[in-house]
Amino acid sequence: SLIKEWRNSYGQELLQRLPRADLDLLLGDMWIWGNNMCKERNGINLHPALPWGPKGEWYRVIWELIRKGQNETGVMMHKVTPELDCGPAVAYCRFPIKGSQIDTLWDQLPQGPIEREQVIRHRLSEKEKATHPLFRAIRDQGFIRETPLIIQTTKAFAEGVIRIEGGVPVDINGIFLREGYDLTSQIDTVLGFQLEGFQNFRRKEVL
Repeated sequence: SLIKEWRNSYGQELLQRLPRADLDLLLGDMWIWGNNMCKERNGINLHPALPWGPKGEWYRVIWELIRKGQNETGVMMHKVTPELDCGPAVAYCRFPIKGSQIDTLWDQLPQGPIEREQVIRHRLSEKEKATHPLFRAIRDQGFIRETPLIIQTTKAFAEGVIRIEGGVPVDINGIFLREGYDLTSQIDTVLGFQLEGFQNFRRKEVL
């Protein structure tokens, strides 16, 4: 109760100092808003999972995906609430973490459940510094999508495709977005353009 009171007191001071905004982006903020901040402002936060995926720090999210042998994951933006990572999803994108070349990285894990769990627990102790190839591959695929998702989500708000009404995200018709707005195709298009541009740049270097 003391920490909640402190957060609300701090939030009250911020509310008096910060100018009004239609949307607040909490990106790497590492701060839990109090009830008053969440009520008065529309904050959205970046989280490295799908709306129905694991909660918590990004490295824990990845190991939980590996523990459960998930086929896909993603990145989402969600409404900020006093409960960490529990606000309603606003927008998200998804990507596969099985198939093609990444399967060879899954094969590097022990096949026995006990041995695999031992590896996961050991690597969890390394936190952000874990170097397991599968862990890094999943992290890299999520990381390259974070900035495009932030931009595309902000664009969707600016164009009225998404808005927050009554504390929850709704679409252009005012319908509640139960799982958030799927921006996967837009993000894939952006990444495709970026990759094409990089490849063209490399070809010019060679020439």
